[in-house]
Amino acid sequence: MFDLDAAITDWRMQLANRSMATEQIDELDTHLRDAVDSLTEQGFASPEEAFWLARRRLGEPQELVPEYHKVDGALVAKRRMLWMMLGFLAGGAVATALGGLAATGVSLAAAGGWSGSVSGLISVLVLGAGWLVIFMWGTRMLEPGRWPAWNARSGWAIAAGLLLITLMGQALSFANSLWLPRMMTAETYGHSLMWTTLGAQVIRVNLLLAVVIAVGVLSGALRGSSRPTSTAS
Repeated sequence: MFDLDAAITDWRMQLANRSMATEQIDELDTHLRDAVDSLTEQGFASPEEAFWLARRRLGEPQELVPEYHKVDGALVAKRRMLWMMLGFLAGGAVATALGGLAATGVSLAAAGGWSGSVSGLISVLVLGAGWLVIFMWGTRMLEPGRWPAWNARSGWAIAAGLLLITLMGQALSFANSLWLPRMMTAETYGHSLMWTTLGAQVIRVNLLLAVVIAVGVLSGALRGSSRPTSTAS
């Protein structure tokens, strides 16, 4: 059964994936829905046929987005730069926060009398689990309708949140750097540091591979997102 709302949501995502502003997508959404209603009320087509006919008249995403970019290219460039900077801040904030949590795990293990090797492995597990959760959350946020509507305050709010996360991670790391030498002998601390460093390098390599795979999958999805697909009625 054809779902008009789902079809329009997918169409909106195709426009958003090409960096069209939310305000522009909302405007086109209104025009599309008006055209669909007009066609169905006149009895010229079923809801599914009306959707595809209205979409074709309005223009496919690969045709609409370049036209809007010509009109407002500066805004698109600024938006892309903003998201790149926020992505850079997010990577640093997550790494700092997870580093602080991993150091806390080492401190707790040391306080419990665990060996340096076990403490280091606990640190690696914390880092690995944290990055896995972040990666899975990020992939879910790519689904249609997951992101809230963008507004002028969104960038400041996200940047402030990332700054707070970074400061908290730095505070945890600093506190543990003062605490650990008092809890461990030099040999135990060396074993813990060795396992933590080795595990962190392995996690970085795996993260790089995961990002490369994700970029490839997203690139393929973007190339195919503009191709109309037949929907069973």
